[in-house]
Amino acid sequence: MAGTEVGIAIAGNVAGKVAENLLVDRIFNPIWNRIARVFKWKTNLKNLKKEVKKLEDEIESVREFMEAADRKGEKAGRKVESWLTDAEKYIGEMKKSEDDEDKAKKKCFLGVCPNPRARYHISKKVEEYLVAVTQLLQEADKFKIPDSYCPPKPTAPVNKGFEDFGSRTPDLDRIMEALRRAGTDKIGVYGMPGVGKTMLAKEVARRAEEAYLFDSIVLASVTKDADLKRIQGEIADKLDLQLHGETEFGRANQLKDYLKKKKRILVILDDIWSRLDLDELGIPFEEMKNEAWLKKKEASSIGEEQMQCKILCVSRFPNVLSDDMDTNQNFDVRPLRDEEAWDLLKKIVGDEIENSGLQLTAREIAKECAGLPLAIQSLGKALRRKGSYEWKDALLRLQTPSPENFMGISANVYSAIELSYNYLEGEELKQTFLLCSLLGQSAYVEDLLTYGIALGLFQNVKTIGQARDRVLTWVSKLKSCSLLLDDCSDTHINMHDIVLGVAISIASRDYHVLSLIDDNVPKKWSEREAMGDIKWISLQYANGSELPNELDCPQLNLFSLRSKDPSVKIPEKFFQGMPNLRVLNFTKLHLSSLPSSICLLKHLHTLHISESILQNIAFIGELVSLEVLNLSGCDLEELPMQIGQLTQLKLLNLSDCTKLKLIPPLILASLSKLEALHLGNSFNQWDTANQGNASLVELKNLHNLAALDLHACDVQLVPEDLFSERLKRYKIFIGEVWNCWDTSFRSSKILKLELNTSISYEHSICMLMKRTDELHLENLKGIKNIVSELDAEGFQELKFLYVQNAHEIQHIINSVGQIPSHAFSSLEVLFLQNLKNMVEICHGRLGETSFKRLRTITVESCKQLKSLFPFSIARRLLQLEEIRVTDCSNMLEFVKEERQGATNDIDIAEEDQNFELAQLRSLQLQCLPKFIRLCHGNEETNDSSSRPAPLFNEKINPKQIN
Repeated sequence: MAGTEVGIAIAGNVAGKVAENLLVDRIFNPIWNRIARVFKWKTNLKNLKKEVKKLEDEIESVREFMEAADRKGEKAGRKVESWLTDAEKYIGEMKKSEDDEDKAKKKCFLGVCPNPRARYHISKKVEEYLVAVTQLLQEADKFKIPDSYCPPKPTAPVNKGFEDFGSRTPDLDRIMEALRRAGTDKIGVYGMPGVGKTMLAKEVARRAEEAYLFDSIVLASVTKDADLKRIQGEIADKLDLQLHGETEFGRANQLKDYLKKKKRILVILDDIWSRLDLDELGIPFEEMKNEAWLKKKEASSIGEEQMQCKILCVSRFPNVLSDDMDTNQNFDVRPLRDEEAWDLLKKIVGDEIENSGLQLTAREIAKECAGLPLAIQSLGKALRRKGSYEWKDALLRLQTPSPENFMGISANVYSAIELSYNYLEGEELKQTFLLCSLLGQSAYVEDLLTYGIALGLFQNVKTIGQARDRVLTWVSKLKSCSLLLDDCSDTHINMHDIVLGVAISIASRDYHVLSLIDDNVPKKWSEREAMGDIKWISLQYANGSELPNELDCPQLNLFSLRSKDPSVKIPEKFFQGMPNLRVLNFTKLHLSSLPSSICLLKHLHTLHISESILQNIAFIGELVSLEVLNLSGCDLEELPMQIGQLTQLKLLNLSDCTKLKLIPPLILASLSKLEALHLGNSFNQWDTANQGNASLVELKNLHNLAALDLHACDVQLVPEDLFSERLKRYKIFIGEVWNCWDTSFRSSKILKLELNTSISYEHSICMLMKRTDELHLENLKGIKNIVSELDAEGFQELKFLYVQNAHEIQHIINSVGQIPSHAFSSLEVLFLQNLKNMVEICHGRLGETSFKRLRTITVESCKQLKSLFPFSIARRLLQLEEIRVTDCSNMLEFVKEERQGATNDIDIAEEDQNFELAQLRSLQLQCLPKFIRLCHGNEETNDSSSRPAPLFNEKINPKQIN
């Protein structure tokens, strides 16, 4: 009986507990949760705001990575795009619900009591949002972000040499006002040749970028030929966008897809001669205009009404702007006033012009230049440091100009440019200038180099490297004379169209050159009866032209054909009458094969076939005198065995042959005289043992190799002793992550390295790292300290350093316990991205020259980093121009405070010194939730007020920051 009672008691207790739990779970907890929601609404809202900030930071990071993928022509993936859509949707909903907070603060019962109903509903909604945001943040960690993100280069062109003339200021102001005006989307700038339209357009771009009017600003030169593919390439280069399409249509679509993702775009199209179809080019002007109109119609705020895409058209013809390009407003760029022309000439020539015996003549010369900056600059530089008799002779020639009037150029401008040409020192420089004109308005220095070598222009040079130095010297001189445009590039040459016209006229008149840039080639052949004296022939953009069956030109040294019509046929006997041909160029042709008569060209030194479709090129093996073979951009799948017979070859260019998959073994090894090998954006299927494809071991046989561009997918394919001290110019990519080949390089020695395994310190790659100008490091395995583990000498020659996705790195340099290093004494640009375990950029004492030349620093997604530099380093950054720090969740300050006795052992006296960032012009800080200030100052630490610390203080003073 007792047991039964105990059992009943236990059962009663259990039943009571169950009933109690049910009561708690089903009645008490729900009631309590509802009551708690009313009182926790502020806490919930505060937590939500924190999570929303994290989500916004994550959205910003994903957008940047997606934009990087877009620029490389890649897709980030559907999961990433779907996540971004959902995240932006939730952010939008939460922004709209911010008004609910005001409702929660309102009171009921005549303002005496809080409104529990409103607070309950808000708190519940906030909890739901918290769950969604947390889930989105967790999902963001799962999908793979595209690797190898590089920030876009500044899009506005450098406007070197711009003169701010008073008469141009109102024009500039009105153009800038038009750009800001919502209803103006196409603006025109026109004026006579040489008046300074391009310079004005570049200044507009510079000011627009400085004022942050646009997200992207691009400038492209259209020119008379209006080659869409070239213009598309220029625009893509400015956007740092990789175009993968082979056709103009495919490239246009890729451009449109990319540009439509931009909110505000300015496209500057310079030197327009006739109607240009923006849609065919790849500028989605009408689409974006219609989209902007719809947004304006639906907009509830003024901010959404701004035009998305604006076009600035530049032409010498006002009717082309208003009729063909349909501009809203046009601006006339007029010649300089007499005093402005005189001031410009004085600035160019210098103090000598104030000589009383020279001043009157110089003033007359300034007037004769008709207020055209191009004429004043070219003639002023030619007459600088010349005697008074030469000035008087120049004035006489200007006052009695040549009757030549080429392509509508006025006689006085023609004479001014011709005088500049006449004052060039030496026949070699003059011939180089005329050869530039045959290459067109925009050309590669490499082409000028190879053509000049074959034509024997450069005296006393024995190697391609020496010839390159000579070419760059002449190009520099021509720029200093304003006969070439100074665009700060050592890979391209650009010539003003007026100068181009004068140069072609001179070459035709004095040097037996036939240069045609039109569609009337068949007529021109019959017009030139005495073809026997012709030395150079250049046919630029001959559309649908037929070449004669045979051309009797025994003196011909150079023949170049660049066609708009790829189906142009080369007659079988075409080359029979040109036995002395030394340079042959075909561009943009479909060639099943070249005529058999090409084998008669026994003196051919340079063969340049680019951007063409090639089927059978085995005949090239018979051109045994070839020193330069350029097949860049050709639709070529296999290199024929016969190339190995070209034992005199010094330069082989196979860059941008994206379909090239087979180079038979030992072909490269047989080219023992090769000095330059270019395989950028081309063949990368290197074999290890010559089993069916070329191997990198073959390059060890090329003892004269001084220039090399190549891509190897794995460091294991690279022999330890492959690279030698003889390499002077190189672009070497090692690793699979480098899946696109950049088109715009800032230096001549570039190494991109993915190290998924350790390499010996004696490896020739380490030797390259010591000498390189630009170094990209990705996915470094087993590396914690870059300097001590890759170059103990501290990368003394390095100017540009990019380190990405290296998760084991803790320091870029750690010199604790070592003699202070003078590391990075030449470094100008530092880019660090996704180094999630890096705690400091530099740790320990450094030499006085370290980082002294640094101009730009970018740090992204370095989660453990709390500061950029210690004060002892920061005070040296006197050249620093740009700081960009993004998505660094623990970043507190730019400059770290140092105390006596710390690791760096800095004296208090040094610590107390203030410094100025006198050159700093751009500071971008994004997604830094803990960031307080740039530099620790003398703020009171016991201040209990909640006032935020100032971003700048007495220790750090930026003078020119935007």
